[in-house]
Amino acid sequence: MGLIPQSGIVNSWPFALTYLMLLTNLVLVAGRRARAFRLKDSGFMLNHAGLFILLFSAGFGSADSGKYFMTVYEGRVEWRGENIKTGQIDELPVAILLKNFDMEEYFPKSIIIDKRSGDAIPSYDWVIVSDSLVDNDNHAPAAYIRASNNKTGDKYEGWVSCGNYSQPFRVLDLTERICVAMAYPEPKSFSSEIEVKRERGSSKSGVVQVNHPLTVGSWKIYQYSYDMQKGRDSGYSVFQLVHDPWLIPAYIGIFMLFIGSVTLFWKGGKR
Repeated sequence: MGLIPQSGIVNSWPFALTYLMLLTNLVLVAGRRARAFRLKDSGFMLNHAGLFILLFSAGFGSADSGKYFMTVYEGRVEWRGENIKTGQIDELPVAILLKNFDMEEYFPKSIIIDKRSGDAIPSYDWVIVSDSLVDNDNHAPAAYIRASNNKTGDKYEGWVSCGNYSQPFRVLDLTERICVAMAYPEPKSFSSEIEVKRERGSSKSGVVQVNHPLTVGSWKIYQYSYDMQKGRDSGYSVFQLVHDPWLIPAYIGIFMLFIGSVTLFWKGGKR
């Protein structure tokens, strides 16, 4: 198996010792230069100090970070979250009140289904025209279909619907083997209007969308999922909460590295 365990290099002793040795070297080198500090050494000091802060935040700070899933029902406040790493339910220092869940959907497409296999098949000689599209809240999408066969001249018409959690689906039979059905609607976008409460009494409101999290202190709240069966009528939202208290120090370290590099470049260009 070697010195490095198969579970991951970052959890191995060689990695930890190398990491500590690098931090120690940064401190010793910067300390030695600081004894006889001159203004022209500012770029060197910024580079080494920034790298130390960045590595320290990324290494020791990883133990303080955490990721959680939180399911919040509309109109309710939830303090508990599922730790993604351990699977345990923890009480968090932040709570979420779900004010409203909103979703936009693409209108579902009409498809021809093989009754035996249940798979979608090409239309071949059939021409499908959708009329009288119906898409109301709390009702399953439906469409009035006119189907005609260019080869045989057969014509059929009727309503089709994909159904939902409270209404059955409906198809239009074309032959004993095939029928016209409606696919389930695909989400276009979904978001949650929330209010985040903290233990010390402060709160922050906002709208959370996919790839557009809400930041509250050292917490980032992402829109993760919803009730897949109910779709736009979902009564709850699932959020992913990411806690990283060392994120700001890491940004400071990156900024110091940038300023130090610019300073070294500028000083190095002078004769």
